[in-house]
This record gives sequence, C-alpha cells and structure tokens, in this order.
Amino acid sequence: MRRGPIIALGLAAFAQPGLAEQDIWQVRVLRMEGAAVGVRRSAEAVGDVAVNIAESGRIQRLSDLKSKVEQLRRNVVSARLAAEVLHEGVTDTED
Repeated sequence: MRRGPIIALGLAAFAQPGLAEQDIWQVRVLRMEGAAVGVRRSAEAVGDVAVNIAESGRIQRLSDLKSKVEQLRRNVVSARLAAEVLHEGVTDTED
C-alpha cells in the first residue's frame, strides 16, 4: 500500500495558510516528542556499544562508538531546535 500521496496531502494541508493555532501547537509538540525519541534511541545505542567495548576489553569497535556519538549529537541538535520552536509557540501565546 502506497502512503506517499496520502502523506503528501497531509503535509500540504499543514503548509496552507490559516492553519489553526491548535494544529500548529500539535505539530510542534509532535516534533518535540519525535526528537526526544531520537535522542533516547541514540543514547541507548551509545550505551550498548560502550558496554560491548567494556565487556570485551577491546577497542576495536571504537569507530562504531564514534559514529553512534555523532548520531547522538545530531539528534540532540535536532531536539534543541524542536524545543526552541516549541518554546516560541509557548511565548507567542502568552503575549
């Protein structure tokens, strides 16, 4: 089943001007939730590789650890940006 056209239509609806404030808020919260999940998964991956290195006593997987840490860094940056957008929405509604 192809979901591409359905997703494209949904995204087009969000891109239209006049989007309800509640919908914008929901999109911002969902972005933040998704970013938080990405950070959690990346942190777990870093932990798994670190435990593997510690248990084996070998540093052969050090390149794996480096790539997992880099992915974690990218996910943290993404989460920080999502948090800033969410915060802007909160402060905009208070004005």
